[in-house]
Amino acid sequence: MLGGMLRTGVRRLAGALVVAGAVLLASGCGGAPGTIGPSGVDELTIPTPDPDPADFVAGVDNTWFPLPDGARWTYVVTEEPGNPVAEVDARVTGAGPEVAGVPTTELVEVSLDDAGGEVARSRAWYAQDRAGNVWVFGREVERSGEPVAASSWRAGEDGAEAGLAMPAAPRVGDGFWVERVPDGVELRARVEAVDATLGAAGESWGNVVVLTFTAGSTEGSMSYAPGVGLLSVDAGAGGMTLSEARGVPGVEG
Repeated sequence: MLGGMLRTGVRRLAGALVVAGAVLLASGCGGAPGTIGPSGVDELTIPTPDPDPADFVAGVDNTWFPLPDGARWTYVVTEEPGNPVAEVDARVTGAGPEVAGVPTTELVEVSLDDAGGEVARSRAWYAQDRAGNVWVFGREVERSGEPVAASSWRAGEDGAEAGLAMPAAPRVGDGFWVERVPDGVELRARVEAVDATLGAAGESWGNVVVLTFTAGSTEGSMSYAPGVGLLSVDAGAGGMTLSEARGVPGVEG
């Protein structure tokens, strides 16, 4: 879950991700990120070209990136004038497809306009390894009901490889590729903070992990609260903030 819709600003939720979210409609080149230290992924390449299904577990329960079945997050989008997206609705729909031999969990993110009409939709597939790191194995993106081939990919196909969505134990300074698709999407992230405080959805959240990101020419940040997941995305010209979460461990009701 990487949040928003990025091209020159936030236009969808990623892909995320957060979010997050979340579908990141961005491409471009960037310098190589730093390497992950001893958080459980030292022996894996990021992105990883050859994931071993035996290294992964059923479900995703990373504290900063929980994806329990039926969970739902709603985000209010703010961005440059002329963009129709007003809200992003993200839901865990259950088991996703098997990608590169690994069973995944599916997160569906829908961007809505002021009238509640669908602007864009993405389906992203995540899996968690035994150390607790969450990997993204691909996504499908549609805009106005039409596939967006440049932003759609699956690990193991056409040179695409699984990227890291959230480390098991984020540490300030860790850097990693989230998405790096040949001739397509590139998104890299760096852990900027692990103890931030942020207000969202009428609450104040502590121990927030802040990831700064680069997606083509777009730079920004994504914030994740323990037990909740993606709280906000800031992409300079626009962003999105959690307004409601249901079915996640860090939110009552």
